[in-house]
Amino acid sequence: MKNELIQLAEYLESLEARIADLEQRYDIMMQRSAEAEEDTASKLNALGAALAEVNARLDDEMDMEEEEVVEEAPVVKQPVVTQPEPNVEPEPEVKAAPAKPVGKRVEDLKQAISLGDRFLFQRELFGQNGELMQKTLEELNKQSDFNAAVDYLDRKFPQWDKESPTYELFINVLHRRFG
Repeated sequence: MKNELIQLAEYLESLEARIADLEQRYDIMMQRSAEAEEDTASKLNALGAALAEVNARLDDEMDMEEEEVVEEAPVVKQPVVTQPEPNVEPEPEVKAAPAKPVGKRVEDLKQAISLGDRFLFQRELFGQNGELMQKTLEELNKQSDFNAAVDYLDRKFPQWDKESPTYELFINVLHRRFG
């Protein structure tokens, strides 16, 4: 029994030593954390001061540009006289050819879309529906050529604004697949 009590006492001493060591480590970590917070605050203050200085300079430059504006003389428009052309038939409207692909050809549309573009397409073309976008990319990959892929999009998404930069970027991705 005496041996067991001695062993227990030694074990408690070792635990106390470990606790003291952990407390010391904790104190060091807290000190480093406080120093890091002070350093971060100092850097933020310096950045704020630099930003304020840049803003002041920009304001000064804007004020100078406003002062430099010179009044221009009014433009007098001369009437333009045109003579009617003799019975000339209007030329038929020619649709512009789709833009050439930017980037190298890919076998899978998913490879051609960067992470940023993936979020852009999902948000602006697919209404935040990632699953719909994935299924659409799979279907587009199965199409035989560029025109078939565009026809598929026209049928599936007639509401898309074909003049939007996002749509044009998406079409460029199709060019990389079928180009």
